[in-house]
Order: sequence, then structure tokens, then C-alpha cells
Amino acid sequence: MSLSPQKQIQNGAIGIQPPSSPSAIVFKDYLYIFYIGAGGDGIWYTWSYYSLLRGRQFTAPIQVSARAGTPIPIAPATRPVPVVFNNTLYLFFTALGEKGFSLSLTTSKDGSRWTPAVDVSGAIPGALPVMPATNPAATVHKGHLYLFWCTPSTAPPDRNVNRLQFSELENGKWVGANDVPAVNLGVRPYTSPAVVDFRGQLLVFYDGSGGDGTWVTSYNGGYGRL
Repeated sequence: MSLSPQKQIQNGAIGIQPPSSPSAIVFKDYLYIFYIGAGGDGIWYTWSYYSLLRGRQFTAPIQVSARAGTPIPIAPATRPVPVVFNNTLYLFFTALGEKGFSLSLTTSKDGSRWTPAVDVSGAIPGALPVMPATNPAATVHKGHLYLFWCTPSTAPPDRNVNRLQFSELENGKWVGANDVPAVNLGVRPYTSPAVVDFRGQLLVFYDGSGGDGTWVTSYNGGYGRL
């Protein structure tokens, strides 16, 4: 496999707040890149028609906002998490509010007009606070939208070990939060999970709490380490 020469997007016009990172997704045949603005001024994005990528530049940066000039309150050192579900672009992110870090969401039907951000944590029964400097992970599995996030353990001796919680959107409502029940699962602090549907299995990747590399657990009726 060979890779094409690298290209700078928008000739450096895109500025990303360190130490966050961008995320990408294809929605309605357009390639979207989401990121936190360098000025800490919320979530921004740029897009390009992906089949013409070699001959067409990305758009100028656009701010994700339900109202012009009002930035989305995303927490620093995180990244936006896009996923397409039921022909809608869902954009999850970690928000910092008066009660600490929580899960939030904005959606778009056309990739340009966005709904006001809503508190997802408050809509999930039993959801625990999100670990600072981490972002959620989301994917569609067997027609259902799943959301995962890290939460700090409060029981000694695991105060420095993250747990993984998840919920599922069912008929427009989030079901109660559950811990991923894989045996001896522990997530390294200040790291985030990654999830993907692969050949009918829901795979959850994470950094081990012992600094012992990347681990994966799968769901196909029940969780277990591979």
C-alpha cells in the first residue's frame, strides 16, 4: 500500500486547539472534519465532496452553532464525536458546566443547520460524570445507536482507574447507563474509548489501566475480552 503526498487543508486556515484532535465522517456524500477552534471558541468544521477530493478544496471553517455567534461549549483537551444515525448527523461532545463534565449532543439533518445542544448525561438514568479530558465514543450496531464514555471509579483501590459506561438510544429515549461488564476491565486515566461495528460484533477498544497497551472487548449478546 502506498499513500499520496500530504496536503494541508485550507492552506493553514484551520486552527485546532491543543491538545485536542480532529474527527472525520462522511455524511450525504460529503466529507466533514470537526475540531475545537484554536481560540477555544467552540466546535468548527469544514467539508468537501469526497469523490472530488483531489480536485476540490475544503470549505472555509464554519462554526457549529444553533444560533450565529453562539459557540458550542465543548470541554478543552477533547474532540467532537460524529456519527450518522437514521439519516441524521449526530455530534456528541464532552461539555464542561456548573456540575462538572457531562455528555452533550447537537444534531443536523443537512450538515449545516444544527439543533441547540442538549444534555445527554441528564437524559440517561444512572449516568456517572465523564472523566475530564476524555471524549465519548459512538457507533451504530444492528440498527441501534450506542454511546460509550469513561467515568472515574470512586471505590478504593481503583480511584485512578476509569470505568466504561454505555447507553443505547431506544425509540428516541436513552436507556439506563450500564458498566461494560468485561472481567477486570480498567481504563487508563485521561484516555478515551473507541468503538466500531465489525461483522456484526460491537468492538470497544481502550487503553489498559496498567499502562499495558490497548485492549478490546466485544459485544455479541454479552461482553468479554478477545
